[in-house]
Amino acid sequence: MPMIPSFFAAATYTAIKVGGYYYFGAAANKKLEQKFPPLKFAFIKVASGFVGGFLFLMAFSALVAERDPSDFEMLLTLFPVRYIIWYFVLGRCYKLFERKSILVCVSLLGTLISYFLDLIMWALFGILPGMQMGIC
Repeated sequence: MPMIPSFFAAATYTAIKVGGYYYFGAAANKKLEQKFPPLKFAFIKVASGFVGGFLFLMAFSALVAERDPSDFEMLLTLFPVRYIIWYFVLGRCYKLFERKSILVCVSLLGTLISYFLDLIMWALFGILPGMQMGIC
């Protein structure tokens, strides 16, 4: 089960997430012909992911109790939580609630991008001091 990262690792993880979500927001603006500020989108997504991830971790820890699940099991279980967060953030920021099929597809893409950004952090896992996997 992931533990709390060092300040340096948390800052690195946050920077990678903000950067990835910034580019996602910029691409969404282009494809969806919108003008939502990409940096604002990135901070909203990171903040909502942090809150959702924290709540998920508390609930998941209570459910598994004494058992020590793998990171893979935790990340797999996290998928619907991430998807729901993406769904509501994209729906609100890009006014996609009326365009359900686009919202469903873009939310799935965003969820996969979250995992891709986690993969980058996983690659840095043994390099950065105090690095632990994040969940937002």
